[in-house]
Amino acid sequence: MYTNKSFQQLMSFVGKRQFSLYNYRDTANPRVFFTVSKNGQPLGDLVFELYRNHTPQHAENVLSFATGDNKWKASYSGSLLNKGFPGIVLQGGRITDCNASVNGGRLPDEGLHYMRHHKRGQLSMVNDGENANGHEFMITLGKVDFLDGYHTVVGELVEGEEVLNAAESSLSRLGHTVDEIKIEHSGTR
Repeated sequence: MYTNKSFQQLMSFVGKRQFSLYNYRDTANPRVFFTVSKNGQPLGDLVFELYRNHTPQHAENVLSFATGDNKWKASYSGSLLNKGFPGIVLQGGRITDCNASVNGGRLPDEGLHYMRHHKRGQLSMVNDGENANGHEFMITLGKVDFLDGYHTVVGELVEGEEVLNAAESSLSRLGHTVDEIKIEHSGTR
């Protein structure tokens, strides 16, 4: 292989740096959970670490709707995970009592220039265009880099892969679920 020690050191650094670019986690970040059911039968919890260290406004937005601690007292509890495509995304979080973010309007994009949709289980915001983020979210079901630069990545799944698998199995190729996948309860951990 390569015998030049400085080249090997450089390549070692580059490899570590590349990994760290996609490691957004921090032990100080908050966690939220969604207790999910399928056709009324419990599936379990999806637990997400929110990237408050990278996308603080969006992390606070999701946190407020997970707990219902906002001016509308609106919560993800009772909302559906009802859109998406297998291997791409599962979308949900539409709250009928509210059509805005925690601040009452739309949130500006955060982290678009460096946050990537590089793996399964990332929590990302649905938007209506540039700087138009509300409370709806999507969960990546694989690497979906075509979303990079357009949607704010706000967290990642840390528990509940089997729950995500069960929810994904209800997605059709037509862009909706064939079963009712519901967030029964949401909150913090």
